Amino acid sequence: MFKKIKIDFFINTKLFMVLSMFIFLFSNVAFAQEQKVTGVVIDSKNIPIPGVNVLLKSTGAGAITDADGKFTIKVEDKNSELEFSSVGYKTMSQKVGNSSTLEIVLKEGSQDLDEVVVVGYSTQKKKDLTGAVSSVKMDDIKDLSTSGIASAIQGRATGVTVLQSSGSPGSPAAVRIRGIGTFGNSEPLYIIDGMPADNMNDLNPNDIERMDILKDAASAAIYGSRAANGVVIIQTKKGSNKEKTSISFNTYLGLASPTNKIDVLNAEQRNMIHSEAFTNDGLAIPAYYSSDYAKVTRTNWQDEIFTDSAVQKNYDLGVSGASNRARYNIAFGNLDQEGILKGTGYDKTTLRLNTDIDIIENLKFGENLMLTSSEQTTVPDTGDGGAIASALRYDPSVPVYDPATGGYSGSGELGTDLKNPVSIVERADQKTRRKRIFGDMYLEYKFLNDFTVKTDFGYDWSRNDDKNFYSRVPEAGRATDNNELYEAYLESTRKMNTTTLKYDKSIGDHHFMALGGTSYEVYNELNGETSVGGFISEDPSQRYVSAATEVRYLHGGRTEWALQSYFARVNYDFLGKYLFSVSYRADGSSKFAKDNRWGYFPSVSAGWRISDESFFDGLKDQVQSLKLRASYGSLGNQNIFSNYPTKALLSDTRYKAVYGLDESLNYGRYESNIPNPDLKWEVTTQSDLGMDLTFLKHFDLVFDYFVKESSDILLQVPITSVSGVKENPWRNAADVTNKGYEVSLSYNTKINGIGIRAYGNLSQVKNEVTSLGDGSTSAIYSDTYNGQAITRTTVGEPISHYFGYKTAGIFKSQAEIDNYKNSAGEKLQSNAQVGDVKFVDYNGDGAIGGDDRTNIGDGFPDVSYGFGADLDYKGFDLSLFFQGVAGFDIFNAVKYQGMNVNPKYNQFSEILDRYHPVNNPNGNGPRVSTIDENGNKQFSDLYVEEGDYLRLKNITLGYSFNKELLKKVKLEKLRLYVNLQNYLTFSKYNGFDPEVGGHSGVDYAQFPQPKTFLMGLNINL
Repeated sequence: MFKKIKIDFFINTKLFMVLSMFIFLFSNVAFAQEQKVTGVVIDSKNIPIPGVNVLLKSTGAGAITDADGKFTIKVEDKNSELEFSSVGYKTMSQKVGNSSTLEIVLKEGSQDLDEVVVVGYSTQKKKDLTGAVSSVKMDDIKDLSTSGIASAIQGRATGVTVLQSSGSPGSPAAVRIRGIGTFGNSEPLYIIDGMPADNMNDLNPNDIERMDILKDAASAAIYGSRAANGVVIIQTKKGSNKEKTSISFNTYLGLASPTNKIDVLNAEQRNMIHSEAFTNDGLAIPAYYSSDYAKVTRTNWQDEIFTDSAVQKNYDLGVSGASNRARYNIAFGNLDQEGILKGTGYDKTTLRLNTDIDIIENLKFGENLMLTSSEQTTVPDTGDGGAIASALRYDPSVPVYDPATGGYSGSGELGTDLKNPVSIVERADQKTRRKRIFGDMYLEYKFLNDFTVKTDFGYDWSRNDDKNFYSRVPEAGRATDNNELYEAYLESTRKMNTTTLKYDKSIGDHHFMALGGTSYEVYNELNGETSVGGFISEDPSQRYVSAATEVRYLHGGRTEWALQSYFARVNYDFLGKYLFSVSYRADGSSKFAKDNRWGYFPSVSAGWRISDESFFDGLKDQVQSLKLRASYGSLGNQNIFSNYPTKALLSDTRYKAVYGLDESLNYGRYESNIPNPDLKWEVTTQSDLGMDLTFLKHFDLVFDYFVKESSDILLQVPITSVSGVKENPWRNAADVTNKGYEVSLSYNTKINGIGIRAYGNLSQVKNEVTSLGDGSTSAIYSDTYNGQAITRTTVGEPISHYFGYKTAGIFKSQAEIDNYKNSAGEKLQSNAQVGDVKFVDYNGDGAIGGDDRTNIGDGFPDVSYGFGADLDYKGFDLSLFFQGVAGFDIFNAVKYQGMNVNPKYNQFSEILDRYHPVNNPNGNGPRVSTIDENGNKQFSDLYVEEGDYLRLKNITLGYSFNKELLKKVKLEKLRLYVNLQNYLTFSKYNGFDPEVGGHSGVDYAQFPQPKTFLMGLNINL
């Protein structure tokens, strides 16, 4: 283990300045005598190609060929290099040389095939890949307002599902690659500039160049132990080779508002429904409902807690350039977002410095450094104690403020056991401050022409500080005389060294690449939490530990783990059309006992570029490229929520109890877990068959079919509560299979000067639990609501599917109740009345009971898709992007409360469709009741809704000013744009937002996604 190193966050700004000055010492701008070059661009049939982009690589200056394929451009000297690119043709580069006239022949094919993709400690051209890799270019999402990059890639990569757990600014999204294959942490492994990371929330999206997502075992196996959930490789922007300093400034300003609000009963409707419920139950109607006070709707609680004008601001400033020996990119960014729930917000500032320096010939030094500081302001929003659920259920007759006292109004005569929603928002004092230093330094040396050795040292330090103050609540509802200050911190340090040796050689028609390496990673974490109370004054200046009069508990701890790895990969291709790759990785983890510490993860893959065969020549006009791929391999997973599952742990009792001979109050210690020394690695085996196709010059199609089998899954098996431990023990106790397909199609062309790019992708995955170990556990129940189990995991079904009763509508007559009998002639629902829910005797045993509960839905989408189009014409650009899911179910827990009468609360307007023999005989919902003798509130498919949706995620209209005009004011680029996000949604879901994630698809009144209007500006100097 490394010694603890404490680094003050702000000291590193000095490091930033020193390195910046160091880079500028290497930076100089070279000027040379310009010369004019003219030329023509033609295809293989000698036909001129109009609209070809001609780029001078050293300066970025450009030209476009005219209708006859001709161009004119100024270059620096004969060593200048020009790049030629056009839709439907392969990009090529050409040095000017001594000629002032050039003839360029472009070969047909997709530019995408020449893309360089990062695949794990090395790179490959896309055309040479034998694994399943999806790529996302940041140019496609540059105009979006988002605090995290995960939400921006939603729907843009096949096989990737992004689950938005909250619309609160700064809240992370969950990323799932090819389904869910584990009960622990299902997040993929993130690799940022070669350094592993647990998440990418601290990244500034504007700093990212591209993302490559490794989905199958062949592409991800070299990352071994943590690649079972896939790998997301992120490359940040580096300094260009242009020997000039480039300055870019990007900014936007916008407003966010709710996409939807839920209709609830007004005061008169509430009085009617509640009175009807009491009458149905044979009870007297309380006088409150006929009072003048109760007849008036005084407050729309949703309007009080939400805002329609949450400000969104962002600024990004970048400086990049190069000298003959160094390249650099310096970036500063600030994001300031207000939430649509009043009192919420997020402010994040980032600094980035990336450099590459050629120390001597063949020896290069580089570093990537990111400094981040953020503050997230939240309010209690989700669940019964949150502002959103309270706003949906609070008495509409009650005003926000009590006119008699001037303070917040209490729950009123109904006796609602909820806090005033506005008081929740305005009293909230919850902040999370986060700082992070993330980066690496490397040395790379090339020798003997074909060998490259590289060693990389990475460092990742972060600290989270949470501070929550809970005020006294004097008004009725959830009144309390207590106040509390809760503070917690988590400080983590990750250090890593990776060293690789690569051999890359072409001999005739044979090409070899062999890479081997080793890495060592160590992680340390310090944490602590404090709860104090008894504050005499609640003034913000007094909300510190020193002002408290009582200490409720103190807690702190330290945890660590380490990982040692060895890995190798060999790529071989013959004639550029027969492709082979093998990789192997061995990982040793401190999380497992000595006998099971090491895991071994091999993979093999192959590809065949059929279109390069001679027998394919006759099809080249229709099919420009066709490649078949196949891969097989295994991956590992150690991402469980305990670093010591094989060890017995001691925990403190947190609160005092009577101990010792003198029977005095003391803190104590106890064994808090049952260790399992036999734990071993989770292993995921994956097979993949794929095809890459470019046809009709403008279309690119990628198709993959995969089977992903996870075995020996690590999970916590429930044990009896009298065992005396607070955590269930870990076991290798389950197998899960995910199988499905992925397809993406894109179209690129230029028609009459209009650039057109259309694209779409679709992914389907089926999840099934195939084993729960030795049979000692038949099912695992993971989520509960209102005292009922609502999700279950069992063999033959998806992980954590909804578990409840199936229904067959409602009883519309007494005869229907009387005729609903078992084989013995007994009524199945003897307590039912007309208008009650009819439950299905699912197991056919002649009785309605717990054994009739079954799978009533799945909170993970079967299908994820996205499609869009980009158009550009004479400086104007228009972009549209749609995203959606299908085969997705949501337990609407908010509806569960809003569709059942509890006289303490208000209900949804949807309850007006209840059955009543006189007032609403055609009603489709169950009759209202306060007693519910039939059990209508039992968890059933009545409360599980179809969550499928199609959403217009983004539409952008921009205009870039003419480059010749900009040269006169010394600008390289000036672009203005407007952007709309989430402005159109098609869904049958009745909640706030169908984008519900992170809670098995359960909607606990989550913070909804906002719709946003932005105006932005891009400037390059």
